[in-house]
Amino acid sequence: MSAPATVEFPSFEDLHRRVSAKWSFYDDDVLPMPVAEMDCLLAEPIARALHEAIDLGDCGYPPPALPLARAFAGFCERRWGWTVDPHQVVHTADVAAGVIETLRGLFAPGDRIVINTPVYPPFFSWPAEDGIGTVEVPMLETGDAARPYRLDLEGMERAFASGVKAYLMSSPHNPLGHTFSRDELVAVADLADRQGVLVLADEIHAPLTLPGVDFVPFLTVSDTARRVGVAYHSASKSFNLAGLKMAHLVTADKDLFARVRAALSPEIHRHVGTLGDLAGRAAFTDCDDWLDALRELLAVNHRTLQEQVAERLPQARILPATASYLAWLDLSAYDLGDEPADALLRVGRVALGKGTTFGELGRGHVRVNLGCPTDYVVDAVDRIDKTVQAVQAQRAGHDQAAG
Repeated sequence: MSAPATVEFPSFEDLHRRVSAKWSFYDDDVLPMPVAEMDCLLAEPIARALHEAIDLGDCGYPPPALPLARAFAGFCERRWGWTVDPHQVVHTADVAAGVIETLRGLFAPGDRIVINTPVYPPFFSWPAEDGIGTVEVPMLETGDAARPYRLDLEGMERAFASGVKAYLMSSPHNPLGHTFSRDELVAVADLADRQGVLVLADEIHAPLTLPGVDFVPFLTVSDTARRVGVAYHSASKSFNLAGLKMAHLVTADKDLFARVRAALSPEIHRHVGTLGDLAGRAAFTDCDDWLDALRELLAVNHRTLQEQVAERLPQARILPATASYLAWLDLSAYDLGDEPADALLRVGRVALGKGTTFGELGRGHVRVNLGCPTDYVVDAVDRIDKTVQAVQAQRAGHDQAAG
């Protein structure tokens, strides 16, 4: 009987040897937590597949697409009971490339799409590349700790009726960590169908729901959703493979597939690298136990952050997440400015995601990356607390001098 899978981390010193964006951008005394990549080592089956390829010198052009599509389909069936037709899976370098190609191929400058703010910053920039505008329908707080957010369906209906062409959905939601209910998704599909809106569901964080929380793929909720929806997936977030460039555009309706495929570059699938293909196959076929161990770790890190914030930063607000390794922290009560991340980096030497890049609702907020050892979470709150104390002491000194 094999040993249970574990999630392992390099030392802090070894992490600083990495050349990826998260670890190469800041000075060595900074705790970096803004970029959405994890600190863990690769799952062993993925590392083995990549080592074997390197040993063979197997770095030529990517192989035929169908084996990877079948591996992805098997993963979807096991994890979510979602039957994916491998022939309706189109590989692309990453979700960004898939969404941008879809927008560019199906819409025109001056068209508009709906987004739910605060939201992943590229949701503003991807459409803008082709002159497409965004209509913001902010997420709403519910007051329910079990499901602290919900879609503003009334606002969505008004936006859809105004003539928008598409709805770009972050599901699970980045940065809020909200998993949409089946009822919410059914309602979205019905609204989109009535108004002729295409739903583009970025589901890249789907495998990272916390234990006990189910992810509902948009294309599973109804025949209507299948007619109006395109989903985007990748192993990049869940298995820390973003640099290997491998993602999937998925449809569940043959007519829509034909429409979307015709709008894409015929060479889009060639943007996937051979190592990305091999890593994706290993992730989707041999790493379920490792993924479950990661989800348990993320639950511990989310809980640790909640507890540390409650103890050290009682005026801060952080609502429970149900997915992902990202957390949304409201520090506006501490008067660190519209962009607290600036003071936190300067004073506390902790780098966090800048709230205003997620939209105007991000003022006074930061996004925290919890894909790290648990003691880094404690260290991050300690650095935030020290920053707050330093800023308050400085302000008190100024007030005393002015008095």
